[in-house]
Amino acid sequence: FACAVASLQPHGDTSCKGAYSCTRAVINVTEYATVNIEGWQAANRAYIGGMLRVVNVYGYAALAAGVIDTEWLIPRQEEVPEITVNSFGHLSGFGGTVICRAGRECTVNCKSTGCQMLDFVCENGAICNVNPVECKNGNVYRGVDCPKRSNTADADQYMDRKYEMQQDVYERFDAYLDDIMENERLEYDDYEDIMMFMEREMIFAQEQVIDNYSYNN
Repeated sequence: FACAVASLQPHGDTSCKGAYSCTRAVINVTEYATVNIEGWQAANRAYIGGMLRVVNVYGYAALAAGVIDTEWLIPRQEEVPEITVNSFGHLSGFGGTVICRAGRECTVNCKSTGCQMLDFVCENGAICNVNPVECKNGNVYRGVDCPKRSNTADADQYMDRKYEMQQDVYERFDAYLDDIMENERLEYDDYEDIMMFMEREMIFAQEQVIDNYSYNN
């Protein structure tokens, strides 16, 4: 829990290595840098943004219900770098979100189950890439789980709607985190139960969002 619930503005490369190490943290990188999320649930319910070049999501369920956001005010004279997210750990992006803002180019690289239930939100005017390039929306290609792709005119409105539709899921997950942090215990069995619940409910909620909301409003 080293940086749990912290508000950080690092000036260079940053790593969340321990279990729950950056849980619910707000990390806004102030210089182009790499963020490494390596611990078990290291950045669950966290917000990671700012001047990102690379985000490596390697730990088990490291980004569970967390957000990687590419929103940043770039001086006009600067070239906007491509942002790369590598989601390579077992279920490392499960329930998480990557937001690619208008004017940015973002690439999500997936291996094995790393992108299972990962929501890749592509704002109009953004360039969004996924590897393997053969990935379709939320399918499995040659043993690689592909992220769910959501296109929207306004990522903030999309996220508001997403949280509204999935409120029960997030509330239960937050209660689980409250218990973990209060008692400083790491119960694997409890987490497996929560992951199964999140998978069932998030699939249902994602379908509801798609059915009931126009992202191009």
